Amino acid sequence: MRMNRSLAAVLFLFLASVPSAEAQVRVTIAPPAPRVEVRPVPPSPRHVWVPGYWHWRGGRHAWVGGHFMMPPAPGRTWVEARWVNEGGQWVFYDGRWDGGGVVVQPAPPPRQVVVVQPAPPPPRQVVVVHPAPPPPRQVIVVQPAPPPPRVIEVEHGRGRGHGKGWKGKGKGWKHGRDWR
Repeated sequence: MRMNRSLAAVLFLFLASVPSAEAQVRVTIAPPAPRVEVRPVPPSPRHVWVPGYWHWRGGRHAWVGGHFMMPPAPGRTWVEARWVNEGGQWVFYDGRWDGGGVVVQPAPPPRQVVVVQPAPPPPRQVVVVHPAPPPPRQVIVVQPAPPPPRVIEVEHGRGRGHGKGWKGKGKGWKHGRDWR
Protein backbone atom coordinates (compact mmCIF):
# COMPACT_ATOMS: atom_id res chain seq x y z
CA MET A 1 0.00 0.00 0.00
CA ARG A 2 2.87 2.25 0.80
CA MET A 3 4.30 1.57 -2.63
CA ASN A 4 1.02 2.51 -4.30
CA ARG A 5 0.90 5.86 -2.51
CA SER A 6 4.47 6.68 -3.51
CA LEU A 7 3.78 5.64 -7.08
CA ALA A 8 0.58 7.71 -7.13
CA ALA A 9 2.47 10.75 -5.79
CA VAL A 10 5.20 10.42 -8.44
CA LEU A 11 2.59 9.90 -11.16
CA PHE A 12 0.69 13.01 -9.97
CA LEU A 13 3.85 15.15 -9.99
CA PHE A 14 4.74 13.88 -13.46
CA LEU A 15 1.32 14.63 -14.91
CA ALA A 16 1.26 18.04 -13.23
CA SER A 17 4.57 18.90 -14.87
CA VAL A 18 3.49 17.88 -18.39
CA PRO A 19 2.45 21.03 -20.27
CA SER A 20 -1.12 21.15 -21.40
CA ALA A 21 -1.25 21.35 -25.19
CA GLU A 22 -4.90 22.22 -25.26
CA ALA A 23 -5.80 25.86 -25.68
CA GLN A 24 -8.27 27.22 -23.21
CA VAL A 25 -9.65 30.10 -25.31
CA ARG A 26 -9.90 30.82 -29.06
CA VAL A 27 -11.01 34.28 -30.23
CA THR A 28 -10.65 36.43 -33.34
CA ILE A 29 -9.87 39.66 -31.43
CA ALA A 30 -6.16 40.24 -30.73
CA PRO A 31 -5.22 41.04 -27.13
CA PRO A 32 -3.96 44.56 -26.31
CA ALA A 33 -0.28 45.15 -25.58
CA PRO A 34 0.76 43.97 -22.10
CA ARG A 35 0.58 46.59 -19.39
CA VAL A 36 3.72 47.83 -17.69
CA GLU A 37 3.66 46.64 -14.09
CA VAL A 38 5.73 47.75 -11.14
CA ARG A 39 7.10 44.68 -9.41
CA PRO A 40 6.92 45.07 -5.62
CA VAL A 41 9.41 43.60 -3.16
CA PRO A 42 8.90 39.81 -2.91
CA PRO A 43 7.49 38.47 0.38
CA SER A 44 10.41 36.01 0.60
CA PRO A 45 13.41 34.92 -1.48
CA ARG A 46 11.49 31.79 -2.51
CA HIS A 47 8.56 33.66 -4.07
CA VAL A 48 8.45 33.90 -7.89
CA TRP A 49 6.96 36.83 -9.82
CA VAL A 50 4.10 35.80 -12.12
CA PRO A 51 3.61 38.67 -14.62
CA GLY A 52 0.16 39.98 -15.52
CA TYR A 53 -1.61 39.02 -18.76
CA TRP A 54 -4.79 39.62 -20.78
CA HIS A 55 -7.48 36.97 -20.25
CA TRP A 56 -10.78 36.55 -22.15
CA ARG A 57 -13.74 37.20 -19.87
CA GLY A 58 -17.31 38.25 -20.63
CA GLY A 59 -16.71 38.60 -24.36
CA ARG A 60 -13.70 40.93 -24.00
CA HIS A 61 -10.06 41.01 -22.90
CA ALA A 62 -9.61 41.67 -19.17
CA TRP A 63 -6.29 42.37 -17.46
CA VAL A 64 -5.12 39.98 -14.72
CA GLY A 65 -2.43 41.71 -12.63
CA GLY A 66 0.93 40.18 -11.84
CA HIS A 67 1.64 38.72 -8.40
CA PHE A 68 4.10 36.59 -6.43
CA MET A 69 3.59 32.83 -6.00
CA MET A 70 5.43 30.07 -4.19
CA PRO A 71 6.54 27.18 -6.42
CA PRO A 72 4.61 23.97 -5.60
CA ALA A 73 7.89 22.07 -5.27
CA PRO A 74 11.62 22.87 -5.37
CA GLY A 75 13.06 23.20 -8.87
CA ARG A 76 9.81 24.20 -10.56
CA THR A 77 9.82 27.05 -13.11
CA TRP A 78 6.94 29.36 -14.02
CA VAL A 79 6.02 29.50 -17.73
CA GLU A 80 4.13 32.72 -18.53
CA ALA A 81 0.62 32.82 -19.98
CA ARG A 82 0.60 33.81 -23.65
CA TRP A 83 -1.56 34.50 -26.70
CA VAL A 84 -0.57 32.89 -30.02
CA ASN A 85 -2.04 33.67 -33.45
CA GLU A 86 -2.94 30.33 -35.04
CA GLY A 87 -4.59 30.54 -38.46
CA GLY A 88 -6.27 33.92 -37.86
CA GLN A 89 -7.50 33.01 -34.37
CA TRP A 90 -5.90 34.14 -31.14
CA VAL A 91 -5.33 31.17 -28.84
CA PHE A 92 -4.68 31.64 -25.10
CA TYR A 93 -2.29 29.30 -23.25
CA ASP A 94 -2.49 29.68 -19.47
CA GLY A 95 0.62 30.07 -17.33
CA ARG A 96 1.88 26.94 -15.56
CA TRP A 97 4.62 25.47 -13.43
CA ASP A 98 7.16 23.48 -15.41
CA GLY A 99 9.02 20.63 -13.72
CA GLY A 100 12.75 20.31 -13.31
CA GLY A 101 15.48 22.86 -13.67
CA VAL A 102 16.19 25.95 -11.68
CA VAL A 103 13.51 28.46 -10.81
CA VAL A 104 14.11 31.35 -13.18
CA GLN A 105 12.19 34.57 -12.97
CA PRO A 106 11.59 36.28 -16.28
CA ALA A 107 13.17 39.68 -16.67
CA PRO A 108 10.87 42.59 -15.97
CA PRO A 109 9.43 44.18 -19.11
CA PRO A 110 11.49 47.03 -20.48
CA ARG A 111 10.46 50.44 -19.29
CA GLN A 112 9.19 52.79 -21.89
CA VAL A 113 11.49 55.77 -22.16
CA VAL A 114 10.20 58.98 -23.67
CA VAL A 115 12.88 61.32 -24.94
CA VAL A 116 11.88 64.90 -25.61
CA GLN A 117 14.27 66.70 -27.87
CA PRO A 118 14.25 70.43 -28.48
CA ALA A 119 13.24 71.62 -31.91
CA PRO A 120 16.20 71.92 -34.26
CA PRO A 121 17.54 75.42 -34.81
CA PRO A 122 16.35 77.17 -37.95
CA PRO A 123 18.63 76.65 -40.94
CA ARG A 124 21.38 79.20 -41.37
CA GLN A 125 20.85 81.85 -44.00
CA VAL A 126 23.80 83.53 -45.63
CA VAL A 127 23.11 87.06 -46.79
CA VAL A 128 25.70 88.57 -49.13
CA VAL A 129 25.69 92.35 -49.12
CA HIS A 130 27.78 94.06 -51.77
CA PRO A 131 29.23 97.14 -50.08
CA ALA A 132 29.40 100.46 -51.87
CA PRO A 133 32.76 101.00 -53.58
CA PRO A 134 35.21 102.81 -51.35
CA PRO A 135 35.74 106.50 -52.02
CA PRO A 136 38.72 107.29 -54.27
CA ARG A 137 41.94 107.56 -52.37
CA GLN A 138 43.55 110.91 -52.08
CA VAL A 139 47.12 110.70 -53.27
CA ILE A 140 49.59 112.96 -51.54
CA VAL A 141 53.06 113.08 -53.01
CA VAL A 142 55.71 113.95 -50.53
CA GLN A 143 59.03 115.04 -51.94
CA PRO A 144 62.07 115.69 -49.87
CA ALA A 145 62.98 119.30 -49.43
CA PRO A 146 65.86 120.45 -51.57
CA PRO A 147 69.13 120.64 -49.70
CA PRO A 148 70.03 124.07 -48.46
CA PRO A 149 72.49 125.96 -50.63
CA ARG A 150 76.08 125.39 -49.67
CA VAL A 151 77.55 128.37 -48.01
CA ILE A 152 81.27 128.66 -47.42
CA GLU A 153 82.29 131.24 -44.95
CA VAL A 154 85.75 132.57 -45.10
CA GLU A 155 87.18 134.72 -42.41
CA HIS A 156 89.02 137.65 -43.72
CA GLY A 157 92.72 137.25 -43.40
CA ARG A 158 92.65 133.50 -42.79
CA GLY A 159 92.77 132.06 -46.27
CA ARG A 160 95.82 131.12 -48.36
CA GLY A 161 97.94 133.94 -49.36
CA HIS A 162 96.07 136.49 -47.32
CA GLY A 163 97.06 138.16 -44.15
CA LYS A 164 99.80 137.37 -41.73
CA GLY A 165 101.23 134.10 -40.78
CA TRP A 166 101.91 132.46 -44.07
CA LYS A 167 105.43 131.12 -44.11
CA GLY A 168 105.54 129.42 -47.36
CA LYS A 169 104.12 126.74 -49.49
CA GLY A 170 103.23 123.53 -47.68
CA LYS A 171 104.34 124.59 -44.28
CA GLY A 172 100.96 125.47 -42.73
CA TRP A 173 99.86 128.32 -40.58
CA LYS A 174 102.06 129.83 -38.08
CA HIS A 175 99.19 131.00 -35.98
CA GLY A 176 95.90 129.10 -36.27
CA ARG A 177 94.78 125.85 -37.70
CA ASP A 178 96.45 123.62 -40.20
CA TRP A 179 94.11 123.10 -43.20
CA ARG A 180 96.02 120.34 -44.88
